[in-house]
Amino acid sequence: MTFKAGAATTNITPPLGVRLSGGFLPRPAEEVLDELHAKAIAVSDGVTSLAIVACDLIAMTRDRADAVKRRVETLCGIPAANILVACTHTHTGPAPCWVLAVEPENAYMDWACLKIADAVALAARRMRDARAGAAAGTIPGQVFNRRWWLKDGSVKMNPGHQNPNLVRPAGPTDPQFSILALEGVDGTPIALLANYALHYVGGQGGTVVSADYFGAFGQAVPRMLGQNMLAIMSNGCSGDINNVDYSRPPHPLSGTRGAKMHQVADVCAAEAVRLWRERVEFKTDIRLGTAQREVSVRKRPIPAAELAEARRAVAAGGDLKDPTYFWKWQQVRVSELPDEFPTLLQALRIGDVGMVGLPGEIFVEIGLQVKACSPFPVTMPIELANGYLGYTCTDKALVEGSYETQTCYSSLPAAGTEPLYVDTTAALFQELKPPRH
Repeated sequence: MTFKAGAATTNITPPLGVRLSGGFLPRPAEEVLDELHAKAIAVSDGVTSLAIVACDLIAMTRDRADAVKRRVETLCGIPAANILVACTHTHTGPAPCWVLAVEPENAYMDWACLKIADAVALAARRMRDARAGAAAGTIPGQVFNRRWWLKDGSVKMNPGHQNPNLVRPAGPTDPQFSILALEGVDGTPIALLANYALHYVGGQGGTVVSADYFGAFGQAVPRMLGQNMLAIMSNGCSGDINNVDYSRPPHPLSGTRGAKMHQVADVCAAEAVRLWRERVEFKTDIRLGTAQREVSVRKRPIPAAELAEARRAVAAGGDLKDPTYFWKWQQVRVSELPDEFPTLLQALRIGDVGMVGLPGEIFVEIGLQVKACSPFPVTMPIELANGYLGYTCTDKALVEGSYETQTCYSSLPAAGTEPLYVDTTAALFQELKPPRH
């Protein structure tokens, strides 16, 4: 069978005036620093076809992702079960769903989902005889755990630079940087899919539309490689990871609009190009596979006394700019949601690469466990895929507390989700594992 690959992108930049996600409260879009895109790759081995699309959005609900998949299947025939829909997690894009107190832009999302599906269909139509290869390196200097133990025994997210109460980070990082490279049989680059566990890097202003460092990476790779091709950065398990080292003073670029995101993107792009040129072994005999499992994720319970107090506070009214009122308002809203959420975990195999799509902002330790159980030479856990349940914390972190563990629209899964995701992924990988030689 002949391996084929194609790539395509569509523009999903919103009109000015839409509500932007990424903060506690909505901000109107007043400027565009760089445009938003849906970037897709499609591959086929003659028997199985599959596709991956990464959208410059903060997140996407399960029903939206499912609608994209159904449209793709109608347009080009790739089965919905063989399509992974992920978001990059830009913090300066339109509101796709409820995130904190930002109401979704439903009219925009109706249109954007059509364009996202179009990207996949176009990638499928552009498939040609191809080769694929993969490699992994490390970029340790751009990732830091943002949760810190303090001297009083508490854990705090983003505790401030050189805070005298800092003890140590409350968790690890994952510095691994992986790529899947696709080129035509004539050696012409088609696309590169990278995976790195870094929450996001922005810094361009609260009312500016931008794809953040994910978009800058997509611009930098073709420039450095000297070839016209598509470069995609998928987000690894980075729910508790950022680009800020709180043991040191602020980075000198952090106060300059957009400078830090381009600096980080250039570092990642340089490593991607190095791996492409020096480490990737391109092959035409590429095995493909897909496996998925529906699981039930429990909602984190809110203690009855806390919920009763929250309901009294919300009934009395308040200002969402007041943090105390904001969290009580969130508790009341979450109490109205179902106790369990049907959730899709999806694994894909492209040659030596095993991927799994996980629906939320996944803590890095979960991603490290996923990699530890993988039989593949290169493993890519892709978060914010096929749905959104907010922060998915380790059971340990739920005991430790801090921002990510506060029950709200952006943090729903209960204790026990960590082993559920890891064990299910391990089983899916076993279904797809490469044969022994």
